[in-house]
Amino acid sequence: MKIRLLLSLFTLFPLLFGAAATATPLVITTNPILDDFLRQVAPPDTIRAHCLLAPGADPHANEPRPADLRLIAAADLIIQNGLNLEPALARLIRNSGTRAKILAATDGITPILDHHRAPDPHAWQDPQNAIRYIENIRDALIQLLPRQAAVITQRATDYIHQLRDLDQQTREKLSAIPPQNRVLVTTHDSLAYLARAYDLRVLPITGRGGCSHTEPNARQVAALIKTIREQKIPAIFIETTANPKLTRLIARETKTTLAPPLHTDTLPKNSTFLETYRQNIQTIATALGTTTP
Repeated sequence: MKIRLLLSLFTLFPLLFGAAATATPLVITTNPILDDFLRQVAPPDTIRAHCLLAPGADPHANEPRPADLRLIAAADLIIQNGLNLEPALARLIRNSGTRAKILAATDGITPILDHHRAPDPHAWQDPQNAIRYIENIRDALIQLLPRQAAVITQRATDYIHQLRDLDQQTREKLSAIPPQNRVLVTTHDSLAYLARAYDLRVLPITGRGGCSHTEPNARQVAALIKTIREQKIPAIFIETTANPKLTRLIARETKTTLAPPLHTDTLPKNSTFLETYRQNIQTIATALGTTTP
């Protein structure tokens, strides 16, 4: 109902706001990770960048606002994650009739599929996939700003080098975790790409591919508690965009250390992707890095 009401107003915005448009292209992103990637690649002062999602907000559950329609109407380029990460925003953009070029930053990435064969949208958790994000954003910006092609290409190349360094640093740090500790018990299944890249295993509390707001049933919780006890898993991880109540309960029930929160679906305020990713990896390595008695 809310989406339909917003769409019914959409056609008014070009008339109301089109005259105020400037020559500087407006590029919209649908989450803070994409916003940071965009700002790393775009030359300064060549675009107006705006993110539809506030830092720290859950992209799975975000509901569009009327102000988002004005921005979508005025946009020259819209960058979304794809793979159904932001379903409400993606639906609004798809049905809006906007003339902006729409880029799914995950184009070209082979997704991990859950047991329902739905794609896992958290592809950036593997830095090699993050490189594809950057390449896709680079190509879209070159189409938008052809006179800036050389600068855009160089900025993208420089950032890709940083992502490759991140990949190597992460591999070295996580390789020190003992084999029996290489299990990530997380609030929801957001780290499958990271686990595949660095030989870890994920036990999500909400189930593989589950929404961060969907709680498991009593049988699933009991099975998870049994697994944590039997395997002597040393830590459980809260995620900043999910309700921590059940995660805390399981940690208490199993007498397992509750690790500091992970930023898995978004970025905290005033932080970059590289900073946040390194922080997450340090938290994982510290929590799992000691041999369990």
